[in-house]
Amino acid sequence: MSGMPGLAQRMNRGLHDASERVAATPFGRPVVHAPLVFGLLLVAYAVQGPGSFATYTILTILIYGIAVLGLNIPAGFGGALSLGQGASFAVGAYTVGALTVDNGWPFWATLPVAALVGLVFGLVLGAPAGRLGEIGLALISLGAVLITLDLIVALDGITGGVTGLSPIGLITGFGAEPTYSLWLLPVLVTASALVAYLLHYAVRVSLIGRSAMATRDEPIGATALGISGYRSKVVTFTLGSGFGAYAGGLFAYMAQYISPDAFTAHLSILLLAMVILGGAGSIYGPLLGAVILVLLPQALAAYAHVNTIIYGATLMAVVLLRPSGLISRTAAPVRDRLRASADDPSGAEEREKPEPAAAAERIRNAGPDAGLQVRGISRSFGGLKALDSVSLGVRPGEVLALIGPNGSGKTTVINVVTGLYPAEEGRIVLDSEDITRLKARRITELGVARTFQTPKTFPGLSVAEHLFLAKRLQPPGQVVGEDLDPWVRRLLKLGGIDPDDPRMMARETGQLGHGQLRFLEIAMAIRHSPRLLLLDEPAAGLSQIEMQGLEQVTRELADLGIAVIVVEHHLDLVTRLADRVVVLELGKVLWEGRPDELMDAEAVRVAYLGGAG
Repeated sequence: MSGMPGLAQRMNRGLHDASERVAATPFGRPVVHAPLVFGLLLVAYAVQGPGSFATYTILTILIYGIAVLGLNIPAGFGGALSLGQGASFAVGAYTVGALTVDNGWPFWATLPVAALVGLVFGLVLGAPAGRLGEIGLALISLGAVLITLDLIVALDGITGGVTGLSPIGLITGFGAEPTYSLWLLPVLVTASALVAYLLHYAVRVSLIGRSAMATRDEPIGATALGISGYRSKVVTFTLGSGFGAYAGGLFAYMAQYISPDAFTAHLSILLLAMVILGGAGSIYGPLLGAVILVLLPQALAAYAHVNTIIYGATLMAVVLLRPSGLISRTAAPVRDRLRASADDPSGAEEREKPEPAAAAERIRNAGPDAGLQVRGISRSFGGLKALDSVSLGVRPGEVLALIGPNGSGKTTVINVVTGLYPAEEGRIVLDSEDITRLKARRITELGVARTFQTPKTFPGLSVAEHLFLAKRLQPPGQVVGEDLDPWVRRLLKLGGIDPDDPRMMARETGQLGHGQLRFLEIAMAIRHSPRLLLLDEPAAGLSQIEMQGLEQVTRELADLGIAVIVVEHHLDLVTRLADRVVVLELGKVLWEGRPDELMDAEAVRVAYLGGAG
């Protein structure tokens, strides 16, 4: 057993590398390979016969595939432990069944209605559940399955109760008789699966999908980008429910008879198992899970006495060797590219210099209340007074260093300014606007970007996706705009990330080192195009050369008119970079002044140099 972790790591690395290579080819694009698969399936139907058991098995896989693609949106992309996809599946099936049996609706009308009912069902369920944690969401979604089953039985006038609904035939027009064509259902299911797959992919590469992935991987880091975790949960849950209901409608047509026995909690667990087995959050994994968990029981059916044991042992082996699923890569392609400079779009080393006159004019014309003003803020944690009437300010074009011994309140200041912790007393004003009581997401939208002591990046997203999010969530109307891309490129190169290497940019950040993540997080904050930039110990763990590069970039950004606050322990960096220094001790401002006066302050030498260690 000692070799199993190493084997799993080698498998994981090999599959990741293969996935990166495939993603770089045309066959890694769904718009290319999905139609090809569609054509191959039609050929398989023709060879096996549209009414054969083999065709029936393929259609079962495709219908479950649509449902698990939908479940992958909230459970894989959003990280929500949802056990309610079976309820959406049942809602769609009974919508189609009732409209067909009792009202004679054609399939091209019932299926869109089923999807719409599923969306509404998901919204009603997801709106309250989105404020809960994983366990609460799992319980609510599982409860929805049980309630749905009770309603199916209770509403027997519509659903047929325990007797069920039948026959559910494919009707091509209002008032027409059901068609007996053997080809209509295979073509309908296969085309629907193709569209569902493309829609699933579109959700993944959209801002919604990437935001959901970011919230799943690092909620605090996502909030710092301006992403609403609650909105992501509700939207993904709603979309996933729509997929599930549509799949349920197709199932009703394939089975031609539905009853409550087909929609027990076992169905929801099976769908979730397909997602987890194939790889939650991956683009292709859930489909692979559907294939395995439909075919494996059929293959073991001949071994009536041991099939359950073999089935369970197989799943356990996969979980042990591939705990993140058979396909663990979750990153998706990005078309966005970093611009090198106005004069050299090819990506050369030459960068665009800031216009000194223009930048100086912006800084000079800033009003008296421009920048950040912190006025007497206080914050306590239990009996500990972390901040006690702290006041400080920074203007556009200025670099303010915030230093002090460990535990003096430096990071707490940043957390209060960015809305992560509410201030108990005092006011925080940004460019004449009071932001004291605003939520973290709203403060980010006003042009405040920050980094953390430990980089808050998203392991399941690629480097390019991180920069995509920072760009797409950029506050409107900022002064510097896209001109910051050359500085973003320089920071990435300082961290050993080549912005012109597609393989490197497609790499998931869970595979990167600490230094690379540090520079990536700072690059994201800069690409957010902020008016106020807060850097929390950005030089921690960096080499001298890396520190010098970071210092130069930070100084140039300030020269563009960005207000910068740096929390830092490296006094040599502080004395070179900062325009002013504020020293904190035990949550209070101990000293404020120019960096060249720092070493002459007796109180600073005693409190800071003596206590920092």
